[in-house]
Amino acid sequence: MQGTTQIPTGRGSARTPTCWKSGSVARSTKRGVLTRREDNGFVVNGEVLFPSPGFLSFIGSPRPYIGTDVAFVDDGATTVNVAYAGLNWQVHWTERFYTSASLGGSVNNADLSNGSPNHWGVGCNTLFHVGASAGVDVTERVSVEAYTNHFSNANQCFSNGGLESSGLRAGLKF
Repeated sequence: MQGTTQIPTGRGSARTPTCWKSGSVARSTKRGVLTRREDNGFVVNGEVLFPSPGFLSFIGSPRPYIGTDVAFVDDGATTVNVAYAGLNWQVHWTERFYTSASLGGSVNNADLSNGSPNHWGVGCNTLFHVGASAGVDVTERVSVEAYTNHFSNANQCFSNGGLESSGLRAGLKF
């Protein structure tokens, strides 16, 4: 669906169109595989993947992406929203099943004041972004995938609480 790094499946051209993905899952906005802090609520995730430009072929033809996690909480607490961008590598293992990995950077609106009750402990407002997903092409234009996003400063700032979002999302090629 989103990548040009593919195992041959007889599908023709490896070049794929622009893809838009959206997901919304009830879950904790700060608890995940790598993050332990909890905040009850949900995140709406949106992501756009673009065709790989030719000059990236030497690193496996990753696709540039931009995305956002917009958080909503049910207890009146301050939320942290994230905008992110980077490169995405995808492999189709069968005609329909694929996995992908993403690497990039992000910006967030976290309150960095240590004394603040809204302090999130992410250390800085610019973080690294890593993501992974596994999905199924339902049709030529529609897909469904499970995904996870992790945002961290990799211990480059005074605190490294990290942020995570995981869930299900649908994709549409156009």
